[in-house]
Amino acid sequence: MPKPLVRVAQPGDIDEVVKLCAEHALFEKAKFSPEGKANRLHSALFSSLPRLWCFVAEAGSSIVGYAACTKDYSTWRAADYLHMDCLYLDPAYRNCGTGTEMMQTVAQQRTRLSARRWNGKPQHGMRTRPASIKSWELHSREKSAGFAGQTETHFLNR
Repeated sequence: MPKPLVRVAQPGDIDEVVKLCAEHALFEKAKFSPEGKANRLHSALFSSLPRLWCFVAEAGSSIVGYAACTKDYSTWRAADYLHMDCLYLDPAYRNCGTGTEMMQTVAQQRTRLSARRWNGKPQHGMRTRPASIKSWELHSREKSAGFAGQTETHFLNR
């Protein structure tokens, strides 16, 4: 099985990203309706002022994972930060370094967007749900992805 290529999402990827969002919701034991998502994601990603950035993992001609992030603002810190909203990989493509590579790509986006810094370090946030047991393992690898000591992990209740 070839290692997926991590790249910026393109307009033609949106339908596959929506399918992965449905798989991600199932994994997280959350409700999800695909209705209208493709159009809204397209607007958020590809407008003249994007509100969302998405990176995909492509294996052959298939999209097998995605990571999405937004630029947000911390009231307490009075500073911008990059919020990693989602990271999901098809189970067949886990544990081969692609998740870490996707996190590194988000970290690079943080630098490109010049998110303000707290104590001299770029800020980002990440959230997950308690059902994401595997995400605990991914969080433990954040250090190698450039997120050491910088995470603001929010565990959401269902």
